[in-house]
Amino acid sequence: MQQRFSISHILVAAALLALAWFATISTHGLYDPDEGRYAEIPREMAASGDWITPRLNGIKYFEKPPLQYWATAAVYSLTGPTVWASRVWVLLTGLAGVFLTFWLVARLYGQREAIAAAALQAGALLYAGCSQLNTLDMGFTFTLQIALAGLACLILARDESLRQRWGPWLLAIGTTLAFLSKGLAGILIPGAVTVLYIVIRRDWGLILRAKPWLTLGCLLVLAGPWIWLVTQRNPEFPGFFFVHEHFARFLTRVHARYEPAWFFLPVLLLGLLPWTPLLPWMGKLWRRPPQGEGNRDAVLLFSLWAGFVLLFFSASQSKLIPYILPMFPALSALGALALAQDWMRRARLTLGSSAVFWGLLALASTIGLFWPQDGALLREALGQAASGAVLLLWFLTLVWGVSAWIAGRGRPLAGLWAAALGTMVFASRLLWVGEASPPRIEQTTVLNEAGAHISANTRLFCVDTYVQSAPFQFHRPCQLVRYRGELDFGLTQQPELWIEDLESFAAQWQAQADAVAFVSPKTLAQLQQLNLSIGHVISQPSLVAITRK
Repeated sequence: MQQRFSISHILVAAALLALAWFATISTHGLYDPDEGRYAEIPREMAASGDWITPRLNGIKYFEKPPLQYWATAAVYSLTGPTVWASRVWVLLTGLAGVFLTFWLVARLYGQREAIAAAALQAGALLYAGCSQLNTLDMGFTFTLQIALAGLACLILARDESLRQRWGPWLLAIGTTLAFLSKGLAGILIPGAVTVLYIVIRRDWGLILRAKPWLTLGCLLVLAGPWIWLVTQRNPEFPGFFFVHEHFARFLTRVHARYEPAWFFLPVLLLGLLPWTPLLPWMGKLWRRPPQGEGNRDAVLLFSLWAGFVLLFFSASQSKLIPYILPMFPALSALGALALAQDWMRRARLTLGSSAVFWGLLALASTIGLFWPQDGALLREALGQAASGAVLLLWFLTLVWGVSAWIAGRGRPLAGLWAAALGTMVFASRLLWVGEASPPRIEQTTVLNEAGAHISANTRLFCVDTYVQSAPFQFHRPCQLVRYRGELDFGLTQQPELWIEDLESFAAQWQAQADAVAFVSPKTLAQLQQLNLSIGHVISQPSLVAITRK
């Protein structure tokens, strides 16, 4: 018999989840390069009032579309540019994705399956971790999930209002927002999955039910104006954005992010924990789909979505760990369907086997940490963060083990959510523990001590390095010297924002009355040979700051 939950119970649970989700929004500083970059671009947007041309460190930056920049800049306009405000969009979209999964699965199957699917999504290790970091992947995942929800309504919903009204609009709006989040992949993924489903199921009527003209209209109305305006102001934009950042990124190794084709398989197996043991049961859904009309179609749709995302990004020549995050909403729905065939046994075995695996990992880490030779190297490299990370491994082992016991005592949903909450705590605390690692301590020390020498008129330089979070922390660009990196294209358009050699930098430095430069330790010796006027030297093994005063 299906267990029923009252609306008040669900609302209280949702409020508690939101509280836990946002509790650690500002417990750790910005992690460079991504968090520094995606905090600074919207800060410059809000400060300048130019919401059309994205800029990083004052330099044109066309690598990604502007949706997350707009959202974060809007938050800054209300709160000011703070670390916690920079993460609001990521946390909101991550939490909204969990709620959307609950809504969709509840409408298609029932409350119990919806509660399980929400737990699987919120509690997957990669999903919980990415919700705490300011990157574009969580917002992209949520906007794609809106499109997935639209497809699911069009294909699976028995309610006519879901099929005819919600479905086409969710698909259109989700696809458009996904494009504004990360570009053409936001159109390609929903489009390819739709075509594959039509061909496999021979459901030609889906073409008309999806109302592709509605998606085209949304793209023209919502995304078209920005494309037109940014191109009018920056004629170089279309070539770089559409050709270099899409086709060249996918087909070549221009971004130096090449990984082998199997790269995402271990990422998936680890990132899905503690739900990874559910994968074989998800596979069995193909042979024995859940009883009920349309369940075979549901297995096909969610499998196509997860499978295409995995294959698409595996084929790309540019790979980063969070790229497969859009798989997780579909996998969460499939996991809930698999659990529903034997709730208590499968929840207990899933959590129990994950606890055993994680316990072995914790044991190996503990032994490695205290091994006479290698352990000393590890402790030197990670500092106090090493012991904190090991303690967190044991914490998660305990939580998953207790969750398995709860599930085995006849409360599988309680066990799933206990494990999910434990994973969320682990992910957030791991980032907090990372603050104690030597590289983080060194950078924080240099930036904070340099801040005591920075006034409203201080000019910043970044010599042979670029500290991504420095412009955000000090609310001004950092003049680049002998460094181009990802800003190469923008500097080609604005060469006056770059200093080519140390001699030219020395001339500008001597002309300043008030300046601070962040330099690599290796470069410091070269600068000292130029007889620069240097006041204070703030030195750490990985970063140095010098002052003009």
